[in-house]
Amino acid sequence: MTQAAIADNPHFLLDETDANRQPPYSTASLLPLLRQQHPDAQFWLLIGGDSLRDFASWIEPARVVTQARLGVLPRPWAIIDWPTLETAVPTLRAAVDMLDGPQLRLSSTALRHWLKNGRSVRYLTPPAVETYATHHDLYTSD
Repeated sequence: MTQAAIADNPHFLLDETDANRQPPYSTASLLPLLRQQHPDAQFWLLIGGDSLRDFASWIEPARVVTQARLGVLPRPWAIIDWPTLETAVPTLRAAVDMLDGPQLRLSSTALRHWLKNGRSVRYLTPPAVETYATHHDLYTSD
């Protein structure tokens, strides 16, 4: 789906490192592989505020923030409990840059739910992504 979403933009390139590696899969174990391939790159992990809210539950969150900065788009419904997060991941706040952008109540979870219930996601994803998801019956069963 990612390839379909970026196919018409020459400025994007799909890296399949994550898809082609052996489990277990986690951001903490993926970032060292990407850093080996691109030693001079600065890595950013772009996430929503809901993901930041749950960041302490990630696999090795402290390892993630040593390898990448977090660009976080706030979510209106996600309250960030900084004291609890900083207790769990003491270096977290220094690795986070809060982004300014539209505050939409939209998430990948919501899109999957809509597709599962036969609702259109037109205008919410690139047309190629909706076509791919519906053609392959993604998210239509439990």
